[in-house]
Amino acid sequence: MVALDGLLRRADAVSLHAPGIPGAAAILGERELALLRPHALLINVSRASLVDHDAMLAALRGGRLGGVAMDVGRTSRGGGDAGLLAPAARDPHAAWSSARADAEYREEALASLRAALIEGREPPAGSPEMRSGGHRTAR
Repeated sequence: MVALDGLLRRADAVSLHAPGIPGAAAILGERELALLRPHALLINVSRASLVDHDAMLAALRGGRLGGVAMDVGRTSRGGGDAGLLAPAARDPHAAWSSARADAEYREEALASLRAALIEGREPPAGSPEMRSGGHRTAR
């Protein structure tokens, strides 16, 4: 396994796919962002708290980061991204979405309705992700 510092020094792109932990420090702060190559791209499709937003903006403005793409904002409703500028892309937090995931949601909803209304039994609990309150990921 490669240590984070070594990975950051060699990366052309860093893509974050990890859960946020309430109260935990950002994985990528000013020190870590300074290790990236000036042309490196940062992609965050996880939680905004994984990256120090102010340090990220400073790296973008200072030309020490090639670009940013994210589908997460400082708040769960996507607000609080004032100051985000090119080269940056912002999209709704929907990276998990796919035609297959949407079809599975519809199938689970129909199975629940069928069980409860037609068969008179307890609806299925759903996927492990849904039982834990998490998000389903695209397959």
